[in-house]
Amino acid sequence: MRDATFCPADLSTFCQLAHLGWEVAGQQLRPDHAVLLCPAVDPDDWCHACGRLGMPRDNVLRRLPHVPLGRRAAT
Repeated sequence: MRDATFCPADLSTFCQLAHLGWEVAGQQLRPDHAVLLCPAVDPDDWCHACGRLGMPRDNVLRRLPHVPLGRRAAT
């Protein structure tokens, strides 16, 4: 490849999380899985039921089934 161009390494794009509105802020590798800390890029603080401004009170743990991190599952 003569004209190969590369961009800076971006874990959010590599894990296909950028199109979900998440950005990888940290990672922790464990023997059987990887944990990614992903805050929302544009947080949605509005309640979709009543239309009022809300406040986040908790985190959500999601298992990502098809993230390309080798043989480890990603959480």
